[in-house]
Amino acid sequence: MDAEALKRTWAQVAAHGDAVPGYFYAHLFLAHPEVRDHFPVAMAAQRDRLVKALGHMVSNVDRVGDVVGYIEDLGRDHRKFGTIADHYPAVGASLLATLKHFLGDAWTAELAADWAEAYGLIATTMITAAESVESEPATWSAEVVATERRGMDVGTVTVRPDDRYRYQAGQSMAIEIPQRARQWRYLSPTHAPRADGTITFHVQLVAGGQVSGALLRDLAPGDRVRLGP
Repeated sequence: MDAEALKRTWAQVAAHGDAVPGYFYAHLFLAHPEVRDHFPVAMAAQRDRLVKALGHMVSNVDRVGDVVGYIEDLGRDHRKFGTIADHYPAVGASLLATLKHFLGDAWTAELAADWAEAYGLIATTMITAAESVESEPATWSAEVVATERRGMDVGTVTVRPDDRYRYQAGQSMAIEIPQRARQWRYLSPTHAPRADGTITFHVQLVAGGQVSGALLRDLAPGDRVRLGP
């Protein structure tokens, strides 16, 4: 596997900017419409995350040992989206199709084999990590018990998970609210674990942010949310 060729060609593809994730998702959703429901309706925030992450990891596959922990965490975390092992070949095929489209005549059989091998290594690592925690929940349900505005653009949200939720001070967790289905956002608790199990987040309003605005304005006590690991 020619790692330098992977890095060089990814840089060439990435130079096309927003057209790259646009082509990737169009190909993925047309070829596999069944995966569309795993993504948010509004793709603005999601649009380039997956493509950039894949391109970065695969093009640096020669240093995979340095980031294997990150890749394993990514595999475990993707369970909250409903990702299963059968989804990885579809994503890989769309990644290769995107590379071929933007590289044109530079796309060779040898390069295709190298990219496929590199992606296969990443996918296998993610799948193995996800399968290692199959006995654990992919998400936790929680009830909103309090919301409070602390100013024009900041407030707090307090939730109580239905089941025990373990975390350490300083960690962050993904949260999905009913007003913005499948638009997960990462927040950090403002405190160490409490005896009553409640978790409080500070929320900062982001200009144009769909989720931060809904967290501050629309979320109310009694609403049900989901937490990722």
